[in-house]
Amino acid sequence: MSTKTGTPFGYMKGKYEETKLRLNEHTGILLYTDGLLEARNDRDFFGEQRVWDILEDNLNMGSQDMVNMILSEVNEFADGSVDDDIALVVIRFITEIIGHDRNALLEFPLVREHIET
Repeated sequence: MSTKTGTPFGYMKGKYEETKLRLNEHTGILLYTDGLLEARNDRDFFGEQRVWDILEDNLNMGSQDMVNMILSEVNEFADGSVDDDIALVVIRFITEIIGHDRNALLEFPLVREHIET
């Protein structure tokens, strides 16, 4: 694998490394912009814990339904007034797409940020 350098598009300056992430059956990834966590009501931000609660309560939901559920919950939380844009991507591992091999894995590159302390 070749080593790539530089700042990934849309990221802040820092040190990053490319690695591979393995998704086993029944796992997934949620990617989102800061507008999701920073959506507000009169008292609080929507925040990461609310996102985790939605994910944990709806583990068997399909990708599009999950996106719709999260957007519905954040809109209800913010009384229909979300001030920032929100982008969501849900990636789910589905064995039917690649066949019925239950041992199959989906691999793709993942960029991780190194946070210096």
